[in-house]
Amino acid sequence: MLRCGKEQRSSFIFVNFVVICLLVNAFSTLIALLSEDGAVHAIPAADMMRPSEDHTDRNGRQVIPRIIHQTFVNDSIPSQWVPSQRSCINLHPGYEYTLSREFIQTKYRWFLETLDSYPYHIQRADAIRYFVLDHYGGIYLDLDDGCARRLDVMLEYPAWLRRTLPTGISNDAKGSVPHHPFFECVIQSLERYANNYGMPVDPIMGNP
Repeated sequence: MLRCGKEQRSSFIFVNFVVICLLVNAFSTLIALLSEDGAVHAIPAADMMRPSEDHTDRNGRQVIPRIIHQTFVNDSIPSQWVPSQRSCINLHPGYEYTLSREFIQTKYRWFLETLDSYPYHIQRADAIRYFVLDHYGGIYLDLDDGCARRLDVMLEYPAWLRRTLPTGISNDAKGSVPHHPFFECVIQSLERYANNYGMPVDPIMGNP
């Protein structure tokens, strides 16, 4: 009886150890984010607030192309997002503007199976934005992100994303030169993270 009890305890400890290891592996990215100090890599506020005329092509500092990308499930943009969309278009007359590009099949065919496997449109829209930035470069903005001033200052950094609190980054606004190593790493990782964790999806974007 005593021996049986020891074996049961050993099995219980082993099973719990395996479960803990699997959980740590599954959430390793989140655990790493909790220890990351994003402020170290933040763009200085003084640079962000410089006048727009300091960020012209003449200064030779701009590296990101003047393209603004936005994505949606179709061409019928919700009316509540039109003002924010127009604010960015109107402030950037010298920029190319794209709402959606159907180019995954020709440029990134290896990702089609994963793209089609996503159960929600928002997941496909989220994924496509990374490929658009990787291929064309430019600035991506969510449709509900408006522009209070020109984005020329952001063209001087090879790649950037918005920080979110308490940890991590947001995917609503980002910019990059074409084929930046960070975004190439992101698109190469999408297949590995194409899992359903049973988390709820915002109903406005979750309709398949």
